[in-house]
Amino acid sequence: GMCFQAHRLAFFFMTGKLPPADLEVDHINGDRADNRWVNLRLVSHAVNMQNSRIPKHNTSGHPGVLYVKANRKWAARISVNGRMVQLGEFIEKQDAIECYLEAKRTRHEGFIGIGGKAAVR
Repeated sequence: GMCFQAHRLAFFFMTGKLPPADLEVDHINGDRADNRWVNLRLVSHAVNMQNSRIPKHNTSGHPGVLYVKANRKWAARISVNGRMVQLGEFIEKQDAIECYLEAKRTRHEGFIGIGGKAAVR
């Protein structure tokens, strides 16, 4: 009469116990159907959210990057501890993306990649 998610069962089969209630099983490569042991890691909810997919409403194609029509520039921003931090505005979209990725690597513990583009380690 109980339901379990496949990745939580994979963790159970490999360790002999279910993950603690305060931790989550994260798919390193972002593919929720890939439950191989090498693709799973035990993380906090905050870290798990840093490895999430790009939202559907995102029009730039990259998280943390948006186009500002008023000044025709690309803006980079990141959320840190629940607060939005403006990283800067750039003429080139790629510069905004690189700024965002650098901030992501330095400010978010456990960051692996964007939207399932990370390699399994």
